[in-house]
Parts: sequence; structure tokens; C-alpha cells
Amino acid sequence: PEAVVPEAAATSGALARQVDVGRLRTAGRRLQHIVDPDGALRDCEKQFERRYLQLSPLLDGMVAIDGLLDAEGAEAVGAALAPALVPAGEHDLRSTAQRRADGLVDLARTVIDLPDAGTLSKQPVQLQVHVPWQTLIDTRGEPALLGDSPSEGVPLPWLTGERLGCDAHVARIVLGPDG
Repeated sequence: PEAVVPEAAATSGALARQVDVGRLRTAGRRLQHIVDPDGALRDCEKQFERRYLQLSPLLDGMVAIDGLLDAEGAEAVGAALAPALVPAGEHDLRSTAQRRADGLVDLARTVIDLPDAGTLSKQPVQLQVHVPWQTLIDTRGEPALLGDSPSEGVPLPWLTGERLGCDAHVARIVLGPDG
């Protein structure tokens, strides 16, 4: 509100000469919650509405991840990934970013392995791997394909297909030579 702007500006200016940028930003947010709680709530709601997570397949089979999280969501994700950021010993040469990526994949696998993982979406978690018959009988066959359709799947080394199928519930669908 206009009535508190001069006092808030003076307080912020004095504080800016004493603390670093991060602490000044935190103090500014706290000040907003004190002098304009409705505005602070609107800002939080706007941030929540801006959240997104995009997974974009790349030509080489990797997937780019891009997104925004509101502060609450980021805190939850950060706390869940924190244990993965600790090196697993002196021989763990992964970067922090690599450990964070591995931690995210571990979290996903943990959720998939839960007995009731499918209850949120009302459908069981499924991973589709298309394996040509020749690959099943001879590892030199065509690669297994990860994805919803054989025409757009990501090629997998046969060892990866074997590892993914190790503990899986398998539903076999045998296709003829024309599909």
C-alpha cells in the first residue's frame, strides 16, 4: 500500500548497505508478507500457476528437461534429492549435476516400485519395450526399442532391455512380419 512505501523503502535501503543480495531479497519478501499479505498471496499463486516440466526427446536418444517450480515445490524436490548429492565415496567422480540427475531417476524408480504406484492415475505404471524376435533369440538382432510404438521408439542395447525386463511383469504381444 502507498502509505507504507516510504518507510519500507527506507528500511530496505538501510538493510541493503548491511547485507548481501540473497539476504536482502529474503528480507524484501518477508516485508511484502508483512505490509501486503494479500499481494504476497497473489504473487505466490501466480508463481504456482507458472510451474511446468517439459521432457523433450533429442535426436541422440537423450531427453532434455526444462521447467519451473514454485518455492514450495522446489523445496520438496530439493529435499528429496539432497541425499543423492552426497558423493557415494572417494571413487564417486560424478559431478553434482550428474548425482542430481541420478537422484531424480532413483526417485522415479522408487515410486514405480511402490505397490500402489498406479493408484494416482488409476492405471498401473507401464514401460513399453518393443523387442524384435531376432533379438530375443540372438543378441546381434535389431535393438530393442523403448517407447509406445516401434516406429518411434528409442533404440536400447540388448543388455538394457534385459535389465529392464528382469523384475518386470511382462505382457507379450507377438506381431507378424507386417506388424
